[in-house]
Amino acid sequence: MNQLESEISDDKKNTQKDRSFIEKLKRDRDMYQKEIERADTNNKKIEEEILSKEKVLKEKENEIFGQKKEVERLNKSIMVLQKERDSYAMQATTAEAKYFYSRDEVKLRDNFIAEFTKQNSETEAKLKRQQALYEDVRSDRNLVSKNLAEIQE
Repeated sequence: MNQLESEISDDKKNTQKDRSFIEKLKRDRDMYQKEIERADTNNKKIEEEILSKEKVLKEKENEIFGQKKEVERLNKSIMVLQKERDSYAMQATTAEAKYFYSRDEVKLRDNFIAEFTKQNSETEAKLKRQQALYEDVRSDRNLVSKNLAEIQE
């Protein structure tokens, strides 16, 4: 019976050890379960952050794409404006050349007009002198004719 009692006592001890071991396993299981839940929660948060960052990344990529398009549009606009500037510069150079040519032509014509005016004035003065001489000769002729007519009477 002692042997049985000893076996029973050993069985009780073993049972107690098993219960303690089972309790420890349950605690470990609960702890691991909580760790798994925390890890799942962390994973969900990380996935949400990843999705959020991917969304932000996509928005930034779209923004960069839009800005690249805007840069291309502005570069084209700059090229068009540079061509217009070059065209206007060419027109301005041509207009400036025409202006200086016309100004020189006007000076030349003004000189011709001044010279012709001077010649005209000289010619008019000469004409007046000739007219005065003609009048003097005519009056002398009339006087001589009158004197001759008086002498002949």
